[in-house]
Order: sequence, then C-alpha cells, then structure tokens
Amino acid sequence: MSLQIKVEVRIDRPVDITAQLFTTPGNTAKWLTGLHSFEPISGELGQQGSQANVVFMNGITKLKMIETIQAVDLPERFVLKYESD
Repeated sequence: MSLQIKVEVRIDRPVDITAQLFTTPGNTAKWLTGLHSFEPISGELGQQGSQANVVFMNGITKLKMIETIQAVDLPERFVLKYESD
C-alpha cells in the first residue's frame, strides 16, 4: 500500500534565510513534528539520494522509517520519501 501526502507551507520570511534555516541539520526537529531521532545511513546529508533512519514519536507510538531525499531544488521544492513496514 502506498500513501502520498503533499504538504505546502507559506512562510512570511525572505526565501534565502528560510532555505538556509531549513537545511541546517540542527533545525530539523523544529519543522519535522514528532521527530525523535535521525541517523544518516548513506549519501551526503541533505543531498538527493541520501538516506537516514528516522524515528517519530506520537505519545507512546513509535514509528521507524527510512527517509530518502528524492529532489532538492530549494527554495522551490524539497521532496522526501518515507518508507516503513
């Protein structure tokens, strides 16, 4: 089964500053709600094709996934794919 979710957010700040903050690794938990842990496993961090093990927590529910960056075209788009059992 495949589920596709598209999220679009409008931010009232300069594009260059927003893109810089978005790509700073220490800021990931600020925009990725419920992120519990993030562990790079392959590729160059933040670049297309890179992968990471991610764990999200929602109360007592833990969801483990593999995140793959599919496209990086900032500031216009940043496409992630999450896979889980």
